[in-house]
Amino acid sequence: MITRKNTKDIDNILSDVKFEFFGSNFKFRVMEKGDGFLIQLMCYMKCNETHTWCWQKGGKYYISSHAINDEIILTAWKACQDFIIHEARETFFYKKPNYIPTSLFCR
Repeated sequence: MITRKNTKDIDNILSDVKFEFFGSNFKFRVMEKGDGFLIQLMCYMKCNETHTWCWQKGGKYYISSHAINDEIILTAWKACQDFIIHEARETFFYKKPNYIPTSLFCR
């Protein structure tokens, strides 16, 4: 039987996740949401647009209170992947900023 997790359980699991990108160390914020939780990746790093140092935050990802540890870790991994893609789009140029070929959306 899977026991319900609380905020401390999620924090403890995510405290073992280490993610470094652009020389910055990231951490996860855990928030209660309905019968589960939201996690959000965050880091103090230089903004690609303003070139000032500030807290950068990724999207929020839902985790059920009944999630097993692997689901929590995979969700954290997805948050890291999405953050990397977001940062890459901010710095990718082909004639204009954030250019994404329309062929990527036609499948």
